[in-house]
Amino acid sequence: MQDSSFKLYDWLMEGMPRTKYNLSQSGMSQTDISKIGINTDFQEYASANIDGELLFRKTVAKLHSVKEENVVSTIGGSQAIFIAASLMSMNNEAISIPVPEYEPMFSVPEMLGVQVNKVGWHYFPGKISSNSSFMISDPNNPRGIRYSREIIEQIAEHVAGNNTHALIDEAFMDFSYEKPQKINVSEGVMYSNTFSKFYGLGFMRTGYVISDEETIGKINHLKSLFTGGNSSYILWIAAQILQKRDFFFNQARKLVETNRKIVSDFAEETGLKSEVKEGVTPYCLMEHRARVKSADLCRQVLEKTGVLISSGEYFGSVNSFRLCFTPESAHLEEALDLLRSFFKRLS
Repeated sequence: MQDSSFKLYDWLMEGMPRTKYNLSQSGMSQTDISKIGINTDFQEYASANIDGELLFRKTVAKLHSVKEENVVSTIGGSQAIFIAASLMSMNNEAISIPVPEYEPMFSVPEMLGVQVNKVGWHYFPGKISSNSSFMISDPNNPRGIRYSREIIEQIAEHVAGNNTHALIDEAFMDFSYEKPQKINVSEGVMYSNTFSKFYGLGFMRTGYVISDEETIGKINHLKSLFTGGNSSYILWIAAQILQKRDFFFNQARKLVETNRKIVSDFAEETGLKSEVKEGVTPYCLMEHRARVKSADLCRQVLEKTGVLISSGEYFGSVNSFRLCFTPESAHLEEALDLLRSFFKRLS
């Protein structure tokens, strides 16, 4: 195992103590689940002898029109990335990853000694060798744009035909659909999701992977070696939350679409290039013309305004930064006013 880094995480830990406006939080703010009818009474759970794992898998399966045998719970999205990279390493696969991309998608495989081939997103998936596997976020983090159905199908066909694997991280997919979508189970393709973004419940450290039964078996084996499983009690609560998905969607849609318009206007006023109008997530990548490295620019922004944004360099993109718009709209507008003044002085 090789040494690796998580520069985005390091930056957030460095910057948070000085932050007045957090525009690096990509997930929704935490909801008080007791106020929306979620039962968290442990005594009731224990006395009813509930199998939380089974209930959770059945609930996920129903949401995505798959069989419960195609579902496995994970300890958040991070475990899914680590296990997927481990499977690819054990199979001597080389991983093709489009950039920009969420940093752990390439740093974790590199840590495990896996060959990583970074491809510009314009050209992805590019030339594919027989041992190629894939790791992508869909919608893309940090761009906020979904991949075409044709690209996803191309990945699935290659993986099935060459006995390799693909991880498609759908942590932000729920923001793009009013109703959960059917997932087409395909050999070797792992679709992952987490409760920390759309549901804003990162404290639960809960997620899931959907894949074919053989791949699910491999994941369960690796879980037993590395970390074990989620607690049945937490999965009982998680299943109830999934059944309340409509509440979370309406909450997210109201805030994100209002904030998207605010950010779009900000981009036009400042001349910063972005795809915020085309995006489906509560973040976007913004390109700048400043004659300074993006990491240094973000540090200057924090020092002068108290606004925390994240350099595109951490995602594999130069001259850019990721801006998240999950705060309440009034708070977001205050932060953007400060950024507007900063970039005006910079020009």
